Amino acid sequence: MLNALKGRIVLKLAVVIVIVAIPAAFAWLAVQGFVVRNAVVTAELGMVRAPIAGQVIESPPPVEIVRDDSARQVILRDPLSDRVPIDALTAEIEGVSRAIETQQANLDWHDQLIAEREDELQSALAGMRLVLQFEHDSIDADIAAQQARIVYLASQNARLQRLQGTAASQASLEEMTAELGEARANLESLRARGLRVEQQRLLLSQRLPVADFAGLGVTLIDHLNDLAMARQSTAIQLADLENARLELQMRLESQQQAFDLQSEAVLTAPPTSVIWEVFTEPGAFVALGSPLFSFVDCDRRLVQVAVDDATTELLSPGQAVEVHLYGDRAPIPGRVRGVYGSGGQATERASLAASLSAIGPRDAIVLIDIEPADDLSRQYRHCDIGRTAYVAFDGIGAFEPFFNRF
Repeated sequence: MLNALKGRIVLKLAVVIVIVAIPAAFAWLAVQGFVVRNAVVTAELGMVRAPIAGQVIESPPPVEIVRDDSARQVILRDPLSDRVPIDALTAEIEGVSRAIETQQANLDWHDQLIAEREDELQSALAGMRLVLQFEHDSIDADIAAQQARIVYLASQNARLQRLQGTAASQASLEEMTAELGEARANLESLRARGLRVEQQRLLLSQRLPVADFAGLGVTLIDHLNDLAMARQSTAIQLADLENARLELQMRLESQQQAFDLQSEAVLTAPPTSVIWEVFTEPGAFVALGSPLFSFVDCDRRLVQVAVDDATTELLSPGQAVEVHLYGDRAPIPGRVRGVYGSGGQATERASLAASLSAIGPRDAIVLIDIEPADDLSRQYRHCDIGRTAYVAFDGIGAFEPFFNRF
């Protein structure tokens, strides 16, 4: 009797526990985040194609041993590129450069000869100035003496005029008058000579010596003028040659740039990327547009996760999620980037390095941005691309997707 009573009590307690536990379990599940276990880490796949047709000179080694930036590049070279126009321009520039050197030497020779003739001219002009100065001083002395003689003759003439009355005094007066007139004429002549000397000195200061006075100076000046004209002609030719060389240099640079673009190409993946697949090897010939290698940017990783179409209404851009890689205990924070319905067939996108292998007919695809890969993942695990994961969506209860179907 007692055992039966205990059994009934235990049964009642079990029923009560079940009645209480089931709603509690449903309530607990309802407040937990919505977890989807069909997810994979991926990234946009970048493709590098040949911009020219040619031979592969250098290409990345096998992707599993790519470690530094220098290995993330391909060098193409077209062996059929024509260098004849560039070589012709180079030879023409060398010829113009030699002509410039010759003209520059000619210009330097003119400058040196002009400097020597200028020194000779200055010496000649200095000698002419000394001669003119001496002649000027001599004329001044003669003028002073002639003026003194005129004063003396004038006084003697006045005295004879006072003694006039005899034949002898009349003859002396006429002789004295004649001498006075001659002295005055000589004075005017001296003054005229002094004026001419002053004019010669003025012309000399302007580098215009008169021919009858300084034949050497005139010859030197004429020579200097001829040299100056020849130098000017040489300078013009030199300037023309330098302009021609500058124009040829510009043409050469343009031709070289065009040749470099057509004959050689250096293609490098972004510094934050890893090589995903290599399609060529050194020595191979490729056509224009041929794929050379592909890469993924480890700073822009994604997680692709499949959810039911009905769940897409519960998601919004920027919504926070937690990504858990299988085998890794540390969660990775992420945010929803975009949602593709099941009809979009987003898993068949060739631009993704990895995609979900199996999805249902009503599964939509959600792309989630996650943080950049760490150094270890970059070097040995290709930034974890291709690893499977599960995703916990914040703010969505466990039963919300179920009830959202109706």
